[in-house]
Amino acid sequence: MQTLIARLIPPIVALLILADTARSQHSTTDSITQRVISHLADDWVSAYNDEDTAALGSFYTEDAQYISPHVAGYILYGRKEIVDNFMKGARGGGHIDSIRVLSCTVTDQMASVVCRYHATNGGVEVNGRNVIVLRNVNGRWLYAIHASIIRD
Repeated sequence: MQTLIARLIPPIVALLILADTARSQHSTTDSITQRVISHLADDWVSAYNDEDTAALGSFYTEDAQYISPHVAGYILYGRKEIVDNFMKGARGGGHIDSIRVLSCTVTDQMASVVCRYHATNGGVEVNGRNVIVLRNVNGRWLYAIHASIIRD
């Protein structure tokens, strides 16, 4: 158990620092950008549920990280590994039923998003949270860090 905690603490601390930095630099005049980022969640769900590898990959930076208790070592590195993992889940009966953005904090170059999701995985319903750190790359918001926290 201590090994698990030791492995998860650095990525979680990094997420909290990034989210706090984004919150402290938050621009209240950028509601259009916040709406654009909120729509990314719906588009991501469509790509996942449609098992669209190319579309799903287009959401992530090349060096993205995915943090989840459902992956070996609790973290995946790189777009290809992340997409392969999600496609394995989708093709194995995973389906995202709903996703709701709970908060979105935006700066010029980074954003943090917290979502609540409901999924059915092989007939089993699960609820959880996602913490996502987005990076603005040439005017396009891409997932740099994606963490899934399972609640049930």
